[in-house]
Amino acid sequence: MSGSLLHDLDRARFDHVERVGGIAVPEDAIIPQDHVLADDLFQSLDLGLVQVREQRNLIERDSHTECPNRRPRAAPGRSYGNTSPRQQQRRYEREKSPLRSLKIVVAGLIERQGRFLVACRPPGTHLAGHWEFPGGKLEAGESPEQCLARELMEELALPVTVGTVFMNVFHAYPEFDLLMLVYRASDGGAEPQPLHATELRWLTPDEMGGLRFPPADDPIVERLRTGSI
Repeated sequence: MSGSLLHDLDRARFDHVERVGGIAVPEDAIIPQDHVLADDLFQSLDLGLVQVREQRNLIERDSHTECPNRRPRAAPGRSYGNTSPRQQQRRYEREKSPLRSLKIVVAGLIERQGRFLVACRPPGTHLAGHWEFPGGKLEAGESPEQCLARELMEELALPVTVGTVFMNVFHAYPEFDLLMLVYRASDGGAEPQPLHATELRWLTPDEMGGLRFPPADDPIVERLRTGSI
């Protein structure tokens, strides 16, 4: 992945355009599969964080420096010059928004005869009671494929073969930002066990419409319901 990944994500939050590496994420965009280990990914994110922090520091220093030729910074409702209101708001958010934590997770799309495996989040977790596609957080030293295989074994006692990327989703929750890499996966017919989930179900895309999913999972459900498999 590009070392500018975090920079693009950071810029995306200000521009209200969900982009990763210059590619729109929530729809059909695919992050290039070069099997980069998580260590390399985290190093890229760390570099991006340093660059963003340096830029923020420059902005803050500039805001406290008297310069006769510098245009005053505008607050919402004030003008930045010959720019549209939307551009003014984007610039204001770019200068004022704090750094946010980014979580990278991998989810699996497991299908049996037109039905997909979903799990109900247990009490005491973020968005407890919501249904989700099983998976988990990417750890240092792992590729996304290794992460998904590990998580499904730990959470479902289900051995799988990880296939191709289905889609990627970027979602800004109030508490953090989430980048979810969604892979197709096939199992050997073993019965998954709800070791962590409250309940497991095999559902058709239409049946998913009657359940609550986390906002980050909604684009996956929508794509399945439109037949884009």
